[in-house]
Amino acid sequence: MSADHPEGVKALIISIIALLCCGPLAIWSFIISKNAKAEGSTDTKITVAYVLSIIALVWLAIQVILIILSVATGGFTVTTGTDTYNNF
Repeated sequence: MSADHPEGVKALIISIIALLCCGPLAIWSFIISKNAKAEGSTDTKITVAYVLSIIALVWLAIQVILIILSVATGGFTVTTGTDTYNNF
């Protein structure tokens, strides 16, 4: 069984929050878990936080690319009743 790293729970919680609702937190979680791995930690929580933070970072990158493409192509259109508003 691996020894618990003191940053394990914090990294895991931050990576879960990053994956679910706040993508930029994945950067912090990635740094914490990467530093713990560099120290030689084999804690499972650190490994899971590392993997989740990578998934959250990839998801964040996809979201940013889609937003940029949508804005660049005028993809934002809002229709309310008879009025149409473009590029919101």
